[in-house]
Amino acid sequence: MSTDAFGNLDIWTNILQYFKISLELDSESEAKEKRKCLLRVALLSPSLTTPALDLLWQNMTSLVPVTQVINVNLAFLPLFPVLRFTVDHGGFWTLTCPNIPNNIRRRVDKYLSRIQHLRLIIGPPKETGAVSILSMALGVNPLLPRLKSLDLDSRQWQAVGTWIYAIGTLISPSLTSISYTAVAAAQFEGVMTVQSVLS
Repeated sequence: MSTDAFGNLDIWTNILQYFKISLELDSESEAKEKRKCLLRVALLSPSLTTPALDLLWQNMTSLVPVTQVINVNLAFLPLFPVLRFTVDHGGFWTLTCPNIPNNIRRRVDKYLSRIQHLRLIIGPPKETGAVSILSMALGVNPLLPRLKSLDLDSRQWQAVGTWIYAIGTLISPSLTSISYTAVAAAQFEGVMTVQSVLS
């Protein structure tokens, strides 16, 4: 490889594509290793930070990491996270500071706009509730403006809940497909509601 290739962002962006995470094809351990590699590249190479972060956040299985971006960046509240999950009473999210500074909103918006494919686990309050609390805290709709595909995974769903309200803020003009994994008969009305919104 010539020395000119080391400074060519296009070549490095193509190389990074080999670490693209597939929600359908990669096993959990493969996805974890790819995420580690992309994170290392993002941290170690200033010129590759943006393309590495784009790939790292493109395919997500949870929005909980976005809550951590908000909490880490609020230095004036180090002991009290802005978004806090409590396991009492089945688990719920709380918003401790209603005014998130604009610089943090912009940073979080940047991360949210990178997400193009999301597999959302329906059931655990931490996962489903993260969508609701982020939407409420940031006041944005749609929450993921570049979302192309959404997979609603119901394998951990145990009771009738408010999952339909949580995913309402995920419906965006860029959304082209919604798939469902392990849908129960009790969820049929919710699925039909989601499908009617898309048509």
